[in-house]
Amino acid sequence: VDYTVNYQAGRVQILDPSLQASGTPIQVSVENNSMFGQQTRRYMGFNIEHKISDKFQINGTLINMSERPFTQKTNYGQESVNNTMFGLNGNFSTEVPFFTRLVNKLPNIDTDAPSNLSFRGEFAYLMPGASKIDRFNGESTVYVDDFEGSQSTIDMRSPQSW
Repeated sequence: VDYTVNYQAGRVQILDPSLQASGTPIQVSVENNSMFGQQTRRYMGFNIEHKISDKFQINGTLINMSERPFTQKTNYGQESVNNTMFGLNGNFSTEVPFFTRLVNKLPNIDTDAPSNLSFRGEFAYLMPGASKIDRFNGESTVYVDDFEGSQSTIDMRSPQSW
């Protein structure tokens, strides 16, 4: 191998010193596959926050990510998705003067700082799904191979090759 490719930086490094010293112009070309295999992608969601009191707050989130294939024929490994995720979370916090008094009973400690007690909880659920465009009889369908470019050459003149 005369070169290495750093895909993250987008750089090609020539490793062969004789090739570098020759001064020969080097052409690099890449394929542009942006016109092929396009999928319509959508990612959207919203978050709602509700402050019930100064001590209690509840939040809800709904997120949807969907992909639609360019054609109705979906190949294996390129399946479209329609995933929805929702979540709930809450926060409760209150001052507890009892904890401050309890700490002050320890030797050599005298504090007036307020003590707080907080509870937090979260729940999330993912509902996986598939795009409706690639369904057949109500079920998601994927083509493993459609044999479009295949050729079979059987010599009809020789019965042994049948």
